[in-house]
Amino acid sequence: MARPTSHPNPREIRAATGLNQSEFWRQIFVNQTAASRYESGRPMPAPTAELFRLVHIEHIELTSINRVDLLIATHLREELPDLYESLKALVTRPKPETE
Repeated sequence: MARPTSHPNPREIRAATGLNQSEFWRQIFVNQTAASRYESGRPMPAPTAELFRLVHIEHIELTSINRVDLLIATHLREELPDLYESLKALVTRPKPETE
């Protein structure tokens, strides 16, 4: 699966969250010095960029997933692709608005 080569501006994403720099970057284990560099446009190392994508773009809570969850998802995708796609559609469809 191809990964994007660049992310939206980290400073803009952080501003949208309302978190200060320390709070935002601490979620992916980045110190303030590195955070300032990345927000100024310097490229992130691949592992940092991947954590950034997972936490701040995909909104995945890292403490909520584990290896078994990922193995199950991989098994479903590879061995039961129809079930995987139907479950994917179910969990990604917009929720109806409640009155």
